[in-house]
Amino acid sequence: MSMVRLNGEIVTNHSSRYELNKHDYFMSTPFFEQAVARHGNGNVSAAESLYRKAIENNEQRNSASFNLTLYIRPNNRPAAAKPLLLEVIDSAPVDGAAYATLRKILFDEGANQKAQQLLERAIQLEPENVDAILSLAEAMLLDEQFSEVIERLENCLAAPDLTGDGR
Repeated sequence: MSMVRLNGEIVTNHSSRYELNKHDYFMSTPFFEQAVARHGNGNVSAAESLYRKAIENNEQRNSASFNLTLYIRPNNRPAAAKPLLLEVIDSAPVDGAAYATLRKILFDEGANQKAQQLLERAIQLEPENVDAILSLAEAMLLDEQFSEVIERLENCLAAPDLTGDGR
């Protein structure tokens, strides 16, 4: 099952027109809409081309850029994914999914410290950003910062905004 971003949210099971309508209410961006449909149907080469057209035409640019990285990064093209993610982060600095994906690229490049700095920034901007918190914990574990990870995760679990239990 693949996932993409629609209307700013990560969704799965998006291949049908019903799902597109359900999540994005008759998107008014034809290249982006077509790209998501092709992505969902498994025609990723067509989706890549359509995402690039959406980006060129400024149609849901951040979502198109992010979705494009979901295709190109695992296909051994992280150098192409990195500038797209940096652009998403620059225009939407609290995008936890973009930080998490970029962290994986930076780690693969051996730049885990830089990845941690970006995630720290994401958490400063949005303290309840669970994607960034978990990605930072993962990055810290890889650097064997065990006690720091435990402390951060305990703080995370104690936060009412994250647990929803009003503690």
